[in-house]
Amino acid sequence: MDKELEAFFIEDHGEDIKATDFWKSKLEKQGELVFSPRGSTLRVLVPGSDSNVVAMAKRSMEIIISRGPLEDREGEGYEVLFHTGRGLENDSFRIYYENCFLDLLSDSLIGKDLKCDFWVESNGLPVKAVSRPAKYREVETLPWLKPWSEKDNLEE
Repeated sequence: MDKELEAFFIEDHGEDIKATDFWKSKLEKQGELVFSPRGSTLRVLVPGSDSNVVAMAKRSMEIIISRGPLEDREGEGYEVLFHTGRGLENDSFRIYYENCFLDLLSDSLIGKDLKCDFWVESNGLPVKAVSRPAKYREVETLPWLKPWSEKDNLEE
C-alpha cells in the first residue's frame, strides 16, 4: 500500500468498539474502508460517504476478502465480495478496494471462520450496523471474483 496509515484510536470492549475517532480522520474523509481485526472478528469502519457497504452487507450471507497482486498495475490490493449465496453472476456484489487498510490482517486468519462486523457513526458514537460470517484468503491475482473453495482453507 502506498498510503501511510493515519493514526486514530479505537477503544475496545471485547470484540466491540466502545469509542473511536475514525470518523474525524483524514482516512474517513477520503472514503477509506478500514478493517480492524480483533480475535476472530474483522471490524469494518465504514466512512459516512459509503452507505452502500452496509446495505450490501445486510443482503449478503457471507463476506469473502481476497488479497493478491493487482492484475493491471504494481502492488497488492484487496477484493471484498459480498456473497448472497445465490450465484456470483447475478446476485453477488463486489467492492474492489485497492487502498483499504487491511494490512493488519494476519496470515494466520487465512481460511478460518471469521465474523465481519460493519461499524458506522451515529450521533458521534460507533454503532454495529450488521454482522456477517466472513472468510479471508490470498489469491493469485485481482480481480478474482470466485466463490470460496475448500483449497482456500489452506495457507500456502
